[in-house]
Amino acid sequence: VITAADVSGGITIKGTTSLTSAALNTFTVTVTDVNGTVVTATMATNGVSGWTATLTENQVKSLANGPLVV
Repeated sequence: VITAADVSGGITIKGTTSLTSAALNTFTVTVTDVNGTVVTATMATNGVSGWTATLTENQVKSLANGPLVV
């Protein structure tokens, strides 16, 4: 759950992947809301298989309330 207080500084999401470390340097993370609005997150690797992506305040505000697909 993302609250209004969370949005003010943007949010960071984390995940893992089975892609090679070379591929990790080139992929992007997209987030899609229930209305089909898509935002692309800034991605940074964290080790061989982990990643973090940051959504800015404006990106989060552009998404509709409800489930999000990463």
